[in-house]
Amino acid sequence: MNGRSPYSGFAPGKLLLFGEHAAVFGYPAVGVSLDRGLRISVTPADGISIRLARPAGGDVAAGLSAFAAFVADTLGSPADDGPVSPAGGAITVDSDLPISSGFGSSAALCTAIAEWSLPDPQVSGHDRSAVWRRAHRLEAFFHGTPSGIDTGLSSLGGVRTFRFSTPGALPESAALSADLPALVVGAIPRERSTRDLVAGVRSRLSTEPSTVRPIFDRLGALADAAIGELAAERNHAAGLAPLVADAHHLLRDLGVSTPLTDGIIDRGVRAGALAGKLSGAGGGGAFYLVCPDAEVAARVAADLDGTLPPGSVCFHMG
Repeated sequence: MNGRSPYSGFAPGKLLLFGEHAAVFGYPAVGVSLDRGLRISVTPADGISIRLARPAGGDVAAGLSAFAAFVADTLGSPADDGPVSPAGGAITVDSDLPISSGFGSSAALCTAIAEWSLPDPQVSGHDRSAVWRRAHRLEAFFHGTPSGIDTGLSSLGGVRTFRFSTPGALPESAALSADLPALVVGAIPRERSTRDLVAGVRSRLSTEPSTVRPIFDRLGALADAAIGELAAERNHAAGLAPLVADAHHLLRDLGVSTPLTDGIIDRGVRAGALAGKLSGAGGGGAFYLVCPDAEVAARVAADLDGTLPPGSVCFHMG
């Protein structure tokens, strides 16, 4: 891995627009990289260490120490994502993404480290697919069997579609040349972890296939419709809004929304948004609302900002 000189790099967070939970069962997904993310600064060192630029609790520090050991072990193993060398680094992380919020903070961290670890990152740049493959290997530390969507959005950037065709492989991804409508984006503290939420959905699919499979079918159809809407050359707010509303209702039926998330979306719609839904695994975490224009988005964000619980974030895009 690169350790010959100091390094600084940035990786964006993500917002999943459609495809929660259903994508890993073969249905399409679409998301966008954010202009927020995290930056790493690396100084040459023996071995690998990772610390936050801002103080954090002991559990976070212990987790980063374990992740540093995982990084050293993983990147020291042969793989098809480019050569490595035994050089190390002391990595300092500064993030404007809340942790465990659904904005892909772990994927951004893995992407930033993957970028640094490939040879001469500041000289030649990299094949983005190589960065994605390496970041995906690293994200296994956080999510066990990650889908690859979060690291794909962070590594490749922009508005992108994802489709799974080969079991165990990264999904196929394509860029969409689409201008998103004005969005209000936020996140609240999670009530359940991503691992627990994903396991719960898998369990329900196993025990209640006649209930869950039709929800996945409908979520997949909505994702396909959203991709078609975004591919069209028009203002997408009105076209996306009913798809967003239907998707959130289905995710609520799947059991991954919360009363607080539902209430925030209802308040945003009363304030002028056209529709909203959770984003990511659920259990709290990220959400977004589609607005008719930037002026309405700013008003909705201001209305929500003062009502969200401590530890939440809210901002508008577009």
